[in-house]
Amino acid sequence: MLVFTTLGLAVLADAFKEASMLYVWTNGYLGEKNKAIAQEALAFIQGTSLEIMIRTYDLGYDADNLRQTFFRTFHVKATN
Repeated sequence: MLVFTTLGLAVLADAFKEASMLYVWTNGYLGEKNKAIAQEALAFIQGTSLEIMIRTYDLGYDADNLRQTFFRTFHVKATN
């Protein structure tokens, strides 16, 4: 069970880290590959995939709260 939960937390952390590239790498060059990865991660966070992943790994997080915290951190208005 511990390995399963650790895997779920790693997926969650990586998704937020990859999506943050869109807001952190502000030097004007993100690169096409990194931009595509970041956009996929952002779509994962904004869509229902986040809820499904949290439920699948039984992580006990609130997806809406995670989204709000993520967008508030980067001063971005969440799209609903």
